[in-house]
Amino acid sequence: MESAIPGCEKNMLNWSSANTGKDQMFNSDSFLWKLIPGFEYIPTYNLYYGDGTLVIAGLTDTSFVDQGLVTGTEYCYYVTQILPDSSESVASNILCATPEMILPEAAGTITGTPNVCEGQTNVQYSVPVIENADGYSWILPDGAAIVSGNNTNLILVDYSDDALSGNVAVTGTNACGIGFASPDFSVTVSSMPGIAGNISGLSTVCQGQNAVIYSVPVIENAVGYIWTLPTGASIVSGYNTHTITVNFSTTAISGNITVYGYNNCGMGTISPSFALTVNPVSGAAGIISGSSIVCQGQDDVVFSIAEIPNATGYVWTVSAGATIVSGENTNSITVNFSTTAVSGNFTVYGTNNCGNGAASPPHLVFVNPLPGVAGLISGNSTVCQGQNGVIYSIPAVTNATGYVWTIPAGATIVSGANTNTVILNFSDTALSGEISVYGTNTCGNGTVSPSYPITVNPLPSIPGTPAGPDSVCYNHTPSTDYVTTGANNATSYLWTITPATAGVISGNGLTATVLWNTWAGNASISVRGSNDFCEGPLSESLNVYVDNCESISEKTIAIFSVSVYPNPSNGLFTIELNSDKNIIADLSIRNLMGKTLWAEKNIRLNGRTLKTLDLNNLMNGVYFVYLECNEGLVIKKITILH
Repeated sequence: MESAIPGCEKNMLNWSSANTGKDQMFNSDSFLWKLIPGFEYIPTYNLYYGDGTLVIAGLTDTSFVDQGLVTGTEYCYYVTQILPDSSESVASNILCATPEMILPEAAGTITGTPNVCEGQTNVQYSVPVIENADGYSWILPDGAAIVSGNNTNLILVDYSDDALSGNVAVTGTNACGIGFASPDFSVTVSSMPGIAGNISGLSTVCQGQNAVIYSVPVIENAVGYIWTLPTGASIVSGYNTHTITVNFSTTAISGNITVYGYNNCGMGTISPSFALTVNPVSGAAGIISGSSIVCQGQDDVVFSIAEIPNATGYVWTVSAGATIVSGENTNSITVNFSTTAVSGNFTVYGTNNCGNGAASPPHLVFVNPLPGVAGLISGNSTVCQGQNGVIYSIPAVTNATGYVWTIPAGATIVSGANTNTVILNFSDTALSGEISVYGTNTCGNGTVSPSYPITVNPLPSIPGTPAGPDSVCYNHTPSTDYVTTGANNATSYLWTITPATAGVISGNGLTATVLWNTWAGNASISVRGSNDFCEGPLSESLNVYVDNCESISEKTIAIFSVSVYPNPSNGLFTIELNSDKNIIADLSIRNLMGKTLWAEKNIRLNGRTLKTLDLNNLMNGVYFVYLECNEGLVIKKITILH
């Protein structure tokens, strides 16, 4: 027995193991006796009072506290060891001790966590070991409970959800009583944040929408707020408060908003989810399809784009002078281009309740111009039927590549068609009317010129062939008259003799007079009608044989005579024939060229014979009467003047 130390109503005893004196080796580290390989010896002890009364048997420790003793009474002890062979060793020496009235010392300063939260667990508090204390009595705030280490100098404490602030204190205890308490250790119990209420704010927003406010009623005991937002939403002001301002990106999506309060004690109960619908903005417009080259004045030109995601409408921008006539607010439009439309860009973007999407790339439309307004026509305003080579023109028309002329009936473009200068021929049946012109190009027709009135005067018709002597003896008849039956639409007449050396013809009416020169040969006489503006075509020519007539002389014979009267005459003649005997003769009328114009054969003559000749069918001129028989030839000259 090594020691016996008195305490309050107890003695504390210590001893050491004995050597058995046999072949076993005692291991002082493990307190094990080695007997033989594979066998271990664990020593046990029996503790006795000095009078041999057994206190406790089978102890494995080498110490023991004997408690519940009477203070002031001496107690003596010895110990024996149970050997490997189960025998009991020789008793140890005897030691005695007398229990005393000893209280625990005053408790020292408590260490631990001074600030805790409602519901916090496993909070550690400790105090230095209190001398003479064999127990510890802890005092905790309301709602705190020791969960580990009770009656020791180190405890773990749980705080309930309704725990209150207060003091922690401890005293040492033993059988003799309670020692002095430790200084109070102040503990502040903080409350958890309250339950978050309902969130208020817009439940439907748009991608790209900014400055949207959301709030929750102030959360009890919260020192901050943790908000959870849908993807693409971000807090731009009010972070960590109960009211926030949120921006939504162009890719934000629908989701829930929640919030909870927090403080040093942790997180409060989260709010009910606030369902938020994030409507998408209209997608980016694609490439516009449609004509890139059009004409002024062109209608019903279609332009379109692929449908824009999320678009409920479409906003088109067109160039000046272009008008959307159908499809407004859709992805396909029909456009009319005015006659003053200009080139420019077409664009479109989608729209919906959330705003406008990105605009399409510009679609450049070239607007080719129409021909300009045709100017004033210049040229003769009065022409004649049958007139040719008449020139008309206008100044060049802006943007024109061709020209379309409208001309009166009976007029024909013989040169310059599709240009700004034309040459016209007017037929014999052409009518008065108007000339107009407009420019053309691939885009269409320009504005027509002011009408240019053309008066087409009627052409005199062909006059009748001149009538008059077709044979002339200029030495006998120095002048002769010729007449025509006239021409429609003629107010006067132009007479012509060919060759001009044959004579001089005068007169502008239906009758003309030829003053013959001393010229012999065949001449022709023609006439044309005229009016104030036009000359008609020449008539057929009258051929006139002109001579001095000296080659044809009158002849007589003795046996009969010939007389013609009146002479000159208008064509009605009386021929008196006188014969001395009974004869047979041939009578004929010839012109200067000897051509027989009338004849009667086998006329019986005996004495005086009268014969009437009607030569009204012959033209004015000189003619010859021939009387021929076996006895000879008689020639008489006559002149017809109608």
